[in-house]
Amino acid sequence: MASYKPGMFPAGGNSDTTYYLSLEKIKDNLWAGRVPLSSGAYPYNFRITNPDGTTTARLDDPHNPTMTNTATNVSSVSSMVYIPYNKKTMGKGDWLDRSVELPRKDKKTGTVETVAYTGAAGDVRGLAVYLPDGYNPNRKKPYKVLYLSHGMSGVPYGNELRWMNEGAVANITDNLIAGGRAEPFVVVTMNNQDLNWDYKRIEEDQFNYIMPYVETNYNVSDTPEGRAYAGLSMGGMTANRMYFNHADDFAYFGIWSYAVTGDELNKIGSYRNLNDPSVMVGVGIWDYLIDPVQNLHTALNEEGIKHAYIEIPAAHDWKAWHLLYAAFVEDHLWKKEKSKKKEK
Repeated sequence: MASYKPGMFPAGGNSDTTYYLSLEKIKDNLWAGRVPLSSGAYPYNFRITNPDGTTTARLDDPHNPTMTNTATNVSSVSSMVYIPYNKKTMGKGDWLDRSVELPRKDKKTGTVETVAYTGAAGDVRGLAVYLPDGYNPNRKKPYKVLYLSHGMSGVPYGNELRWMNEGAVANITDNLIAGGRAEPFVVVTMNNQDLNWDYKRIEEDQFNYIMPYVETNYNVSDTPEGRAYAGLSMGGMTANRMYFNHADDFAYFGIWSYAVTGDELNKIGSYRNLNDPSVMVGVGIWDYLIDPVQNLHTALNEEGIKHAYIEIPAAHDWKAWHLLYAAFVEDHLWKKEKSKKKEK
């Protein structure tokens, strides 16, 4: 395995590029391994080869447990480790200092609540809700709210935790708010995996169940101007569909690491009011799904639809989505006039 060199970026995301490190036993009940890491937040989990040769995959670290939804008792799939930035050893340049992903050490931190709501089938479904530092349920002006979708997962349950845990949403949002680079707002993450990425079911769940629950139980905006929708990978396709079909219901969209294709994209001229919201399309330059994202960018340009487009030094994994989320919040979210100046 190569040693870390200044300027290195992580790049993984599928079975062809994911790196598996075999741990070596160094004493009884203690195993270890070394891997080069740049700064920022890193998910990790274990894959255990059992005595019978079968594999138990995606176990979190019992000494560093993952996030659990206390309302449903379902957990996410990875533990987290945070690497501080060191200019001397990690080099200088755009995207290398990822301190925004690290937990704050002062008290300027928000909270993440895990809750349950009743879905269309009468089933109990999970949500995770980030509340900013100083959240006031009685504030006269409601907080703006971002609805944020995860992507395809190997497990059907607990995906409402993925952005909050693996995605480091609370850390990133805390740091940007405390640094004056974002206004306080609420983030809501849901589970679309167990709806089998059926857009009609996701759409029904979003408008008939998730938003009414959130708007009833939290002091958040119920107007398009105060609402945003974003997502990664299959969640990026979902965000794209929300944009095409609900441009009047959200003022901001983030479409990352995947997008609609085929007939959905080809009939882009038939959708209404696509110029009204502020839209950020983004993807990693090593992402194996970069083509659909670039095609959406091209189609929007051909239709004269204003939007922001960003490519980052990353692939199809959480290290890409940390950067895309941070860029969205800092440069686009709730900054409609500023965003329009940067559009391409």
